[in-house]
Amino acid sequence: MLVNMTEMLTEAEARGQAVACFDTPNIETIQAVIRAAEAENSPVILAHAQSMDGFMSLEELAPEMVAYARAAKVPVCVHLDHGEDRVYVDKAMNLGFTSVMYDLSDRPYEENVQEIARLCEEAHARGITVEAELGVLNAGIDDAHKEVAAASMYTDPVQAADFVARTGVDALTVCFGTAHGQYKQPPKLDIPRVAEIRRQMCPECRIVMHGSSGVDEEQIRASIAAGVTKINYYSGLSRGCSKYIYSHMQQCGGNMHWHAVHKLAQDWMVEHARCIIRQFKNNH
Repeated sequence: MLVNMTEMLTEAEARGQAVACFDTPNIETIQAVIRAAEAENSPVILAHAQSMDGFMSLEELAPEMVAYARAAKVPVCVHLDHGEDRVYVDKAMNLGFTSVMYDLSDRPYEENVQEIARLCEEAHARGITVEAELGVLNAGIDDAHKEVAAASMYTDPVQAADFVARTGVDALTVCFGTAHGQYKQPPKLDIPRVAEIRRQMCPECRIVMHGSSGVDEEQIRASIAAGVTKINYYSGLSRGCSKYIYSHMQQCGGNMHWHAVHKLAQDWMVEHARCIIRQFKNNH
């Protein structure tokens, strides 16, 4: 069932849970995440990051993501992750995405406000939800060993409240100690900051956590309790699967057909994604 983020995040917050958002850069990962969500009878978010376009393009992936979402037995949102320019964001909306993130966190604050407000007006008229970001999340997909951002780069609660009020954005990625990719040291999250952001900003907007791979379960639970209702997860799924396949290939001496490798990888991803979905829902 293809939906936007509104209802699933509203229900998640009411239940003290968060919805898992997985980047799905190929067909096997899309299928694995859908299988996991159906097995857990849970809503889920399929995402495509603009930075991953070199592996499989938006034009190739969008029809597959939308088709699998429509056919799913659970609510599925098809989301653009870290859209870097308005042309690309518009392309995602025109290809059937039900939610888009336009990441202008590196731009001047007023520019971020004005561009997101303009996007929200147009996207909401089409039933599409919008996510934005405030603050600085260190470490991109290809630069994953940096230290997390200093506290001075974290999202300011007062500014977050102003941003949400002026833009009408549906979800806001906040920076409180997480980073994209893998962590060099275990992160220490500023949970009280999340709670203060949630307290100050209007209740219609939801808080998003990026960079959850490598964050311990206790801090995940605390983040959800403080107000996080959407959690992005990819590195743990991707790198974990590679390590599993590497180990298996060593054991069998590489004597496997390629299609069998794909099946093995997908089955591992299904079980791992199920565990993550349960963790974010506080179900074990």
